[in-house]
Amino acid sequence: MHRVNETLIVPSGLAQIATEVAGAGPVVVFLHAGVADRRMWQEQLAALAGAQTRFRAVAYDRRGFGETLHTEERYSQVGDLFRVLDAVAPGERAILVGCSQGGRIAIDAALVCER
Repeated sequence: MHRVNETLIVPSGLAQIATEVAGAGPVVVFLHAGVADRRMWQEQLAALAGAQTRFRAVAYDRRGFGETLHTEERYSQVGDLFRVLDAVAPGERAILVGCSQGGRIAIDAALVCER
């Protein structure tokens, strides 16, 4: 089975969140560090979406990073994460993998929701 990367634009408030999805199966979301963007996870996305695995790997650019512009409005990083999850895996559980600030967002999400 050939698995193609797909780039989605996920609306969240005024923001348009650039999101990359690869593979099929249980969802693993990668949350980038505060000094990077979703590109820091390219090798992990390729590995999880490869022919030998059965995961749907997701990475997105948070507001002000990569291809997602900052918007002048009140927002929540966790709220943006949930918009991405609703777009790529509505109602499904997800594994969250975060680095640095991305790890903080993953913990905050785990504390408010049992997805």
